[in-house]
Formats: sequence, structure tokens, C-alpha cells
Amino acid sequence: MRLILIMTLLAFGLNLKAQEFTQSFPTQFIGNWYNPKTNEWNYGFFEKFAIINGKPTFYKDIKETKKGVKITFQEKEKVKPIELVLANNQLKI
Repeated sequence: MRLILIMTLLAFGLNLKAQEFTQSFPTQFIGNWYNPKTNEWNYGFFEKFAIINGKPTFYKDIKETKKGVKITFQEKEKVKPIELVLANNQLKI
């Protein structure tokens, strides 16, 4: 039975595609951000993913707010949603 199912799927062609993030990330937040007091690199935000706590994580949703932008990540159990605010050329999270 299992073999028949596999052969059927192969015969009809299995067309799987990874889910792709299509929202645009606000350009003013793109880049690497560090803590000026400790000089430690904290965050990296890029067009399709972010680096948080030294690990890449992918965006699920980006919503612009009055103050900045709210980001929800695909790995929401590991990375909580954050709101980014840019003030005096410094990133506030």
C-alpha cells in the first residue's frame, strides 16, 4: 500500500515549494545593531531574516506601527515578537 502511494505521488509529480517571505522590510532598520555602552553586537536585520541571539530567524509578519515596526517570527516559541523604534539614529526594542 505504501509503495503504491509513493509511486502514485511520483507519477503525478510532487510539486513542493518552501514558503517564501514576500513582505518588504523597512530599509531604515536593515543592518547590524550594537549596544553603544558595551559595544556588543545585539541584532542584525536583513530583507528576509534576522539574527537574534547569534541565530538566524525568519520573519512571519511585519506590521508598521505609529512608532516603528512590529515583527513576528516563524519560530515564535523561541523568539518573541518585537517592536522596533528608531530614535536619534538608535534602535530601541
